[in-house]
Amino acid sequence: MVHAENADIIDWMSKSLVERGMVEPWHHGTSRPPLVETEATNRAITLAEIVDAPMLIVHVSSKEATAHIRKAQTRGLPLYAETCPHYALLTAEKMMAPGFEGAKCVCAPPLRSDPVDQEKIWEGLANGTFTVMSSDHAPTNYHDEKGKQLGIINNPTKNPRGNFKTIPNGLPGIGTRTPLLWSEGVLKGRITRQKFVELNSSNAAKLYGMYPKKGTIQPGSDADLIIWRNERTRKPIIIRQEDLHHGADYTPYEGMEVQDWPKLVILRGKIAYDGDANKVVSPKGYGEFIVRGKSTLSGPRGFSVAWLNGWTPHDD
Repeated sequence: MVHAENADIIDWMSKSLVERGMVEPWHHGTSRPPLVETEATNRAITLAEIVDAPMLIVHVSSKEATAHIRKAQTRGLPLYAETCPHYALLTAEKMMAPGFEGAKCVCAPPLRSDPVDQEKIWEGLANGTFTVMSSDHAPTNYHDEKGKQLGIINNPTKNPRGNFKTIPNGLPGIGTRTPLLWSEGVLKGRITRQKFVELNSSNAAKLYGMYPKKGTIQPGSDADLIIWRNERTRKPIIIRQEDLHHGADYTPYEGMEVQDWPKLVILRGKIAYDGDANKVVSPKGYGEFIVRGKSTLSGPRGFSVAWLNGWTPHDD
């Protein structure tokens, strides 16, 4: 698993920005341009190919990184990729919200400003470039002196809009990931229902060694199901922080409309969440630790010594 950004370049850019007093939340994005992700993605792929190592590149946010991944996959490399709803749906403009509000959307890699990045993310979700869509859930509270407010408290420049260098990275998304992928992906025709199942469940189970206990409906597997409303009873839902159960005090999707919300979530055959009542009904402690097995997706290609052939001296 690789988070692909060039830390040395980020440090250099961040230092230059601080020296110029450019420390507002949106300059978090300035310090981590797409090129920083692109370079690291290409380098990680190259190194993985040399040693014949399967690899998952996570939190992909840019069209350039997506293109590098796709190109490597078409050459048969055991390369997998993950992206998140915020890269498909939110833009860098979120970091320019009034006052310190932009801190709510400081994450790494940062949200991108070019709409083509989002187009390529959705294209990659549809064509198999991305193996999974995850939330990258970071329940860092906004109204907390140990959370996002560190950007105000630990702020040597005294900039009233805070200091991006001391804002904790990440944003919450575990409660919205699945409804967003369903509503914005399936119901808007960007991905098929089958692709939704792969991105939301089955591929993750295979990738992380939990298949077929998880990720499929068959005898012997856990009965984990989401029941959606049908077209006649479906109605738009406005995402509101007060309705979520995600352990954070805000959502970056506040006010966003989705076309559906789970009616029921069933865990191991028992109802865990009642969507009509918006209530978690499974008893505390019902969660179960799962011991991971071996990934059932492809591993090394067996070419690990092929590069030696051109370097080994031969005596005539």
